[in-house]
This record gives sequence, C-alpha cells and structure tokens, in this order.
Amino acid sequence: MDKVKVTGSEYAQIITGKDLIADILPPPAYILESYLTTMELAQAEDDAHIASLEDKLTTLQKDFETRQDYWSKNLPEGQMKSKLLDSSATPARRFFELAQTKFIPLIKDGKHDEANELLATQMRAEYDAHRAAIDETVKLATTFSQESEQHAKDTLNTGWLLLWGGAIGTLVLLSG
Repeated sequence: MDKVKVTGSEYAQIITGKDLIADILPPPAYILESYLTTMELAQAEDDAHIASLEDKLTTLQKDFETRQDYWSKNLPEGQMKSKLLDSSATPARRFFELAQTKFIPLIKDGKHDEANELLATQMRAEYDAHRAAIDETVKLATTFSQESEQHAKDTLNTGWLLLWGGAIGTLVLLSG
C-alpha cells in the first residue's frame, strides 16, 4: 500500500515520467510552438520550406483543437476550465485565424515586411493574451493538483484509521 499510495514510490515514478514528458514536449493547449512556427515562416523564402511550415502550423492548430475538445469534456467546471477553454483559447483561435487568412497569404506573395508587421502587432497581441491566460491556468492547475493530492492523502489516512480501528475493535470483541 505504501508503494502505490499518493507520494509512494510507485506514484512518484509515474509522476516523474509524466513530468519529464511535459517538460520535453510542447503542450498543444499552449500555442508556443505555433508562434515559433510563424516566426520561422516569416523568414522562409523557399516554397517547399513554406509549405512544410504551413503544414506544421495546420497540424499544430488541429492538435490544439483536439486538446480543447478533450479538456471541455474532462475538466471539472470552474475557473480553471474557463481560463483554459475561454480566456486562453479565444486569443489562440484569433492567432490561428490571422495566421491562416492573412499571414500565410502574405508570406506566399513574398510580402515579408507586411507579414512581419502583422506578426509583430496583431498576432503578437493575441499570443500575449493567450500566454497570460495560460500562465493563470498553470497557477490554477497547480493549486488543483495540490488540493487533489492532499485529498487523496487524507482519504488514505482515514482508510488506514478505519482499518486499524476495525481490527482493534474486532480483537477486543474476540478476546472479551
């Protein structure tokens, strides 16, 4: 029981693996990689490279929407869900809309100065708004995780107390 309980050695290994993956892979709910891809696109001149980056951005947008759908079904109602699905998603969607309808066409037309201006102003503002909401979501998720872990510990401790109390009570009854 001690190995698999919250804060047990098995639990710690599971969390370590999840934390490592989270540190290595960019999360699809946070559009940092999408923003970096548009920065790469702003510098791209070769048609094949532009097409490759456009495909990458489209895939990142699909991944973003897939995770939004997942979290809309799996997060408990409250501020954390609202922050992720509304406050962070709305500017992210506006960012993707600008990228697909204005930015990429400018790049394809060789209008890099206009594309860079769009990226530095409107797209950057949407990214910054998204990022601020993501930072708040991370704070809320950290608190949520800490509270969930504490609740699990409390539940386990209560279970142990009831188990030992029942065992001692049974022994008292049997010996009497």
